[in-house]
Amino acid sequence: MVSPAGNHNEAQRLFTLKRYTLGDSTADPELDHITRLAATLCQVPIGLINLVNDADTWCKSRYGNVTDSMPRDDSFCTYTIASSGMLEVPDTQQDPRFRHLPLVVQPPAIRFYAGVALVADNGQAIGSLCVMDTKPRQLTSLQRELLSQLAHNVVLRFEHHLMSRAQHATSHAGIGVWEMDIPSRVTHWNDVINQLYGIGDNDDIDMFRRLNVYVDTDKARLKQALDAAITHRRAFNDTFQLGTPNGLQ
Repeated sequence: MVSPAGNHNEAQRLFTLKRYTLGDSTADPELDHITRLAATLCQVPIGLINLVNDADTWCKSRYGNVTDSMPRDDSFCTYTIASSGMLEVPDTQQDPRFRHLPLVVQPPAIRFYAGVALVADNGQAIGSLCVMDTKPRQLTSLQRELLSQLAHNVVLRFEHHLMSRAQHATSHAGIGVWEMDIPSRVTHWNDVINQLYGIGDNDDIDMFRRLNVYVDTDKARLKQALDAAITHRRAFNDTFQLGTPNGLQ
């Protein structure tokens, strides 16, 4: 079988997959509610979250009776990630691309497939959320829409884990980080800064009082830079000095 052409930067795609998963090919039970919901909404017996590396595909989550992994060239998912969208095959036995695949000619003898690519934040497709049936069929427009939304939720789940790992690493490295929601001006400061300044989780301290942690000579300059970023949507890069309650800078 010749794999379909699609991704013009396979190295970047594989790097993205590793970034999202850290190379962990074990199943993730936290995703099982999504595969079960996908199968239930599409009224099919099988739902899968498949990830694709350079040689294989494997199930990160599975609902129904199907193999956990297989060679990449034997997988529907190879075509799905090449499409970077939805791939629907109403009858696999009538489609020359798929009628010879092991999943089609051997048990469970798949006759229907629909999958949505899992597209990361950089546009790279790392796998798919798919549903399968042992008889030909077609999804309704509503089912296609719901399947696409569930695939988006899978990506959000991966991104949440990615962000959690980054925050964990930052905190353990003793790096203080803060961020601000532009419309509300609400700020979030991580535990490193809160602990440094003796601020409790439930303390209600607004942005302007937070900025008092900066030395007087830099405070006005930082506020001016923030105002410009908010008004003109312009990023800035600068260095500002903080002072701790015990006088350290």
